[in-house]
This record gives sequence, C-alpha cells and structure tokens, in this order.
Amino acid sequence: MSPISCLHASPRHIRHLQRLAESEGHYYHRQAVLHQTSSAVLVGKLQAEALNRPELIPLGAEVIRIDDYFKDKCFVANLLRYTIVNTLSRAALWQTVAVYMEDLAVLDNSVYHAAEKVHLATCIEGLLNTAIYHLEKSIQKTIILTVDSARDLFERNQDEDPAVSQLRLRSDPNKPNLDTSSLDYALVAFALLFGSGDAQEEHQARNYLARNFMESKSDSMPKINGLLFQLLTRWLRVLDFSRKTGFTRVGLDLIARLPHNQRITSLDENNRLLQKVVDNTPLESIVPTLGSLKDTATFKRVWNALDVAACRFGSKNSGIENILGIELRCTSSVSRQRHTDKRSSPQTRKPSDNFAIQNLDKLTSPSPVDASICGVSLSGEIVLSERSDTKAAEATHTNVTDVDSESNAIVTSPFHSASRLETHEVSSTAEDFTDDKCKDSFPGLFVGAISFGEPLPTKKQRKKTSKSKKLSTSKPVPQWTYPIYVKRKTLATFELIFDSEVQGTMEYKDFERAMADLDFLIEPGGKGSKIFRPPGASTNKQPFICDPPHHAKLGIDNTFRLRIRSDLKKMYGWSKYSFALKPGRDAVDYFGID
Repeated sequence: MSPISCLHASPRHIRHLQRLAESEGHYYHRQAVLHQTSSAVLVGKLQAEALNRPELIPLGAEVIRIDDYFKDKCFVANLLRYTIVNTLSRAALWQTVAVYMEDLAVLDNSVYHAAEKVHLATCIEGLLNTAIYHLEKSIQKTIILTVDSARDLFERNQDEDPAVSQLRLRSDPNKPNLDTSSLDYALVAFALLFGSGDAQEEHQARNYLARNFMESKSDSMPKINGLLFQLLTRWLRVLDFSRKTGFTRVGLDLIARLPHNQRITSLDENNRLLQKVVDNTPLESIVPTLGSLKDTATFKRVWNALDVAACRFGSKNSGIENILGIELRCTSSVSRQRHTDKRSSPQTRKPSDNFAIQNLDKLTSPSPVDASICGVSLSGEIVLSERSDTKAAEATHTNVTDVDSESNAIVTSPFHSASRLETHEVSSTAEDFTDDKCKDSFPGLFVGAISFGEPLPTKKQRKKTSKSKKLSTSKPVPQWTYPIYVKRKTLATFELIFDSEVQGTMEYKDFERAMADLDFLIEPGGKGSKIFRPPGASTNKQPFICDPPHHAKLGIDNTFRLRIRSDLKKMYGWSKYSFALKPGRDAVDYFGID
C-alpha cells in the first residue's frame, strides 16, 4: 500500500499481496537450491552474469567469448560470491515485503495504528523501488550487450578514468533502420531513454516495451536471448505487483527522493554476510569443477557448507536482516503475536519513516578484491526455470538428470532464444501503467493484459501426458534421499498426515508450508485447487493437485488427511518413516519462512 492508501485497504487485499510476495521469495529461494543439484546450472548462471557485465565484453563484437574469464580464479570467486549474495538478497527482500504485508493486514484502521501503517508502507515502497530499479538497469545492460541494433549505438567512455568503464552514445552512431512497431525498436528505445532523467519519456518507453513484449509473446516466442526474456518476464511481474499495491509511477521519482549518498542503488554492495564463507571455501576444488562440468560432488559438499554457515549467520545477532539493514522477523512469530492480542500497543519502530529507508543503503567501503565489480549492482538478474531439456543436457555432456534448458543454452550460446515460460508463473493481469498526461510519442502504449499461462496442449499432447501419468502413478520414481531432513514444524505436520495414531490438529496452511519446505512450487489451479510442483532436481515431473477444504481455517479433518496420505504415497512413495528432523538447524530459516 502507498503511505496514504494503506489506511483504507482491506485486509483481504493485503493478504493477497502477501501471498504474491511470498511466492517471489520462494522463487529466489529455489534458485539457491538449484545450485546444490547441478554444477551446470551454476556455471550457466555465472556465465550469464559475466555476459551482463559491460566491462568484460567488448562492444560491437561479432562473437562474445567469455570462456577465458573463467580461467581466472579471482574472477570465478567474485562471480560465485555475488551470485550467492544477489540471490539471497532478492529472497530476503521479498520475504521482508511479505512480513510487512502481514503486519499491515492485522492492524485495524484506527488512528491508533495510523503511524505504524504508514511506516510499514513506506518501507515496502522503498523495497519495491529497489527491485524495480535494479531490474531495469539489468534490462538496459542486457539489451546493449545482446541486441545487435542497440550495440551499435554505444561505445565506451574511458576519457576520465580508464579503470572505470562507462557506456555512452556514439558521436556518429549508425542508426538502425527499425520498424517502429517491432520489439527491437522498443528495446532500443528503452535502452536509450532509461536513466536519461526525463521521467515522462522513461515512463512512455517502459509502457511501450511492455506492450510490444506481451504482443510478441502472445503471437509467438520473441526472437531474443533467454536471459533477456527472463528479465523482461520478471520485470513485468514486479510492475504488476507494484500496481496492485497502489503506488503510481513506481521508481520514476526514486533518484529525486533520496540524496545522492543515500540512494537505494546497491543492495548487493551492502552484503558482506556470506563473504567470509565464500573466502574460506577451497577454490582449488571449485575452479576445476567449473571447467569440467563433471564433478557435482564437490559442489554439493561446498554448498552444504554454505547452507549451514548461512543459517548460522542468520541467528539473532546477525543474519539476512543485516543485509537489508532493517528488521526482518519470522512470519509465524509476527502472526502469532498479532493474533494473541490484537489490542496490544503497536511495536516501537524507528523514529521516522525516512530513517527506515535510509538504513537500507548504508554503503560499506568495498574491499580491494571487490573493487573491479562493486560498481555492478543487481545486474545479474538471472532467472532459471526448472523445466528439463534433454537435448540441451546432452549437449553439455553432464551427468545431471535435470538441467534447465535455458541455463544450458546460456552455457553454449548467449544468444539462445527462450523456448518456454517459467514453471512457477501464475496468471495475473496488469492494467495500464501509463499516465494520462503523457503524450503518445511512441506508437501505442501498454494497455493489454499480462498472462503468464502456458499455451493449451493439443489433443496428441494430452494423450502423451496421460500415458506418462499412468506410468508415474503405477511406479513412483525415487527422487529424494531418505530420510528427508525437514524442520520441526514440517516434521510434526507430516507425522499428523502419515501416522494415524498421532493426535493433534492441523490447518491447511500448515500443509502448504510443509510442502514449501520441501521446495515444492505452489500454484493456483482451476476451481480453487492448488498445484504442488516437485522440485527441479526430481525425475518424476507429475505435480500433486489438491483441493483445499471449504472450511480450511477451522482445521483439517481425518478424511482430508487420509486423502492426502494416499495421494502422496501413490505418487512419491512417502510414509511416516520418510522424514526426520534436520540436525543442527532445528527450525531455523534464514529466509523468514517458518
């Protein structure tokens, strides 16, 4: 909610926004989990980040070769560090938005809570502006480096400081002859006008690009590389979320709102939380793996150490909340505290709303190792889906059973076009982001609806999927290493489901949280049903479809538990002996997911 409209927003609408923010946080959480299962996924992401760094790749090159950079251990170490930190930062950002949304939902509209609601809405506004700014910056850099018609318009500016590589327009650019209704024209216009300082032109370029991208995606797949496709898709989702919160022209007044030394422009530069962990990692065992793409055991061992260390850093005194510079609280603890006594006095907060936003970007001096890349903020917005592509997997000659098609495409060719949408995308609509006062200097503004649904399968495809479902349901494919170590609350939930002798009460949201702890993607289905998609490392791709009970808030009865138990046992072969308490972590979650 905006600081003004938050006083009159309905709790139901705020809860809806909270679920959307939690979905985004789960998505970035899954990105970190994907690295534990495949070294090829990690290498594809690192190469994509290298592609997105303008100081590493010469402009105007016919072929972009980045393999030589991966022979440098320092380069690989820095990319690895910032890949981890950027993913964790984005997950923490969205989980923080979800926590603040839950705080807003439980507060009434009385004058007593007005100051607290304005404070929460102001923090949400700052976080959304941060996400939008860095996404658009990443889109601009990717357009310049990957779109041929845009690359010819820019050159490097090293007149003042050769150590700093900046991009500028050529003095005598070869203007491409593009159709004004094409997607390339919209991409070039966005790259030229972003950051120009004219808010009206930026606003029109933003809407024109969104409109052309959605039109090209509805007719056929856009002829752009997979990295840019995923960036634009993620960008539209953030804009749609911002529109639903009530903010108008989000991100356009970000630079004017804060002083130069207090801009929210470098969220990842504040992150020094996991730097010690990565520095202590034996790089001698990591770098050869990056080149061979064969040894996944080394990556699993290193990432397990990173995972445990990140949880240890996420304790009471230091954790993800230090990355953002704000208070990050567990969602369940906030909900429990609010619902026990709704009439309790509001929690004490920062002295002013501006102070809360200013704390988001207290920059620390970069270390000598990071001096070469600290100028790049959240440029590595790499989104990888969990769809497997057997042809791409064979091309990379890896032993991994499930590798994303677009990540493999990035490994082989940076200019590979995306072939499908993300699996976790849910249907949503975006209204017109335009301002009526803006003149139509571009041919047509974005007024269409955003739909992230996949195209309907043909009859032949339905027959094939039905056969695969029969095979998968008859013989469950083992896809987890037993026992599956889970948190304490998740273990208690599965004990209530699989053990009929255990007595206790369970709500439907407890079941969803337990499945989310196992890295299932939860998507809305038809007629109020929920679709639980297995994690990307699984070989059994059949999703689990569940119809929530009509009175989910009153608890789950034995009939519903019996139905869930039989379905999970039939599809995945689970029983009450399949789960065990995770040692050493004891329900600690550094993303704020209880």
